[in-house]
Amino acid sequence: MIRLIATDLDGTLLNAQHMMDPTILHNMDQVLKTGCVICFATGRDTKSTLDIGNRPIYRICMNGAVIVDPDGQIIYQKAIQPSIIEELMATFPQVNFEYVGLHAKYSLYSKERKRKELENNSFWNGEVHPSVLQMLEAQYVFDSTQEDILSQPIYKINSWPLEKTGKQVDRWIRNHSESIVNTPFMPDCFEITHKQVNKGNAVRVLCQLLGIKESETAVYGDGLNDLSMLEAFEHSYAPIDGMDQAKKKANTIIGDSRQYSVSRHMIQITNKK
Repeated sequence: MIRLIATDLDGTLLNAQHMMDPTILHNMDQVLKTGCVICFATGRDTKSTLDIGNRPIYRICMNGAVIVDPDGQIIYQKAIQPSIIEELMATFPQVNFEYVGLHAKYSLYSKERKRKELENNSFWNGEVHPSVLQMLEAQYVFDSTQEDILSQPIYKINSWPLEKTGKQVDRWIRNHSESIVNTPFMPDCFEITHKQVNKGNAVRVLCQLLGIKESETAVYGDGLNDLSMLEAFEHSYAPIDGMDQAKKKANTIIGDSRQYSVSRHMIQITNKK
């Protein structure tokens, strides 16, 4: 019997616009009625908002750096060492990394410059839904200083593909593998966290906290940052439109995520005795 479901959001549970909608919410309600626990396992930070009402959803955020319970309380966290962040800044002063804390993303860019970067990013295919853009911008503290960033815990450092310095940044990360790891959701991006952070470890931590066996846990994911949980759990699923690496790690491939295959499959496995 499945008692815990951990699912990625973008490219997995959410619709093609990277949003919740009534169909997904209805399907989640059917799962929750069985007594199964639902957890979002995402690269998003703790301030990313989804309209889920008062549904009791756990959240694994920033690829596993933070776990939040349904009441919004942090029950697990693992930050990056400040000395590593300071060295990264000094080594690549020309790169506009996003430094993600508990309460905001800190950017050295102005709001106007960051908006252009978001609008031109290939991830959105040139079309960012206005509500999504507004949500993203609300998460940022723009025109931040290095002192602002180093004064508080940072759990994840993001960057979109870097044309000129990508290889150097990747080499630098590999040279600091004793402290950090890069587990991006798609190739050439950067999502840097503490070396012990990944979604697989975070789901295991949640299992222990809730007293749920790993054999009673199902996971869903489509991207590179989902590989650790897809390979760690017996009941692992990837949508057919997911990345090839994710489909190879998952034990079962299901339908297209854009046709609600994940939320519908969640109903199927929780109704099995």
